[in-house]
Amino acid sequence: PRTSAEGFSVLRCDVSEVPELRRCCLIINGQTHGVLHAAGVLEDGVIHALGAAAFERVYRPKVFGAWSLLRGTGAHAELRFMVQCSSIASDVGNAGQANYAAANGALDALSSTRACSGMPSLSIRWGPWSSGGMMHDKAARRAALGGVAPLDPSAAVLALITLLRCEHRSPVVTVCDIFRKATVLMSTPG
Repeated sequence: PRTSAEGFSVLRCDVSEVPELRRCCLIINGQTHGVLHAAGVLEDGVIHALGAAAFERVYRPKVFGAWSLLRGTGAHAELRFMVQCSSIASDVGNAGQANYAAANGALDALSSTRACSGMPSLSIRWGPWSSGGMMHDKAARRAALGGVAPLDPSAAVLALITLLRCEHRSPVVTVCDIFRKATVLMSTPG
């Protein structure tokens, strides 16, 4: 589905499905200034219980989708921005999310590769959002114990607008009590 507002349009598609993505690229190519890739799937579990299928379900929309999107729009120099919505999990990890952390790390690497090729690319490693995000209540409580609070969506949008105007290519955007986080990290065994 496609929706419009003054100055921009939103086109939703399953970027992990190549035919659907090709259709979307045909629509946007030559008619857009930028792309925001916000795909994500969670399938949490302890690492020894996460099989290939669990990795595939998380990896496919995030990484394969980004790869396909980058290929589908890569030759179009008129794009002013390409934003990948990554996660802070690629830096600090989350319990039970090895597949999600790996997928976001790969997404960050794809974005970096695009930027090194001279094309606009920004991979934002978001912390949890307070409403409409992917974090469930149990994970939010665990994050809060570690000093990470959810982002207000309005503040996150302002951060996005600011980041589109600067040279950072892989920033972390989160609300964190750094002293509490440091204390938790130092007291964690291993």
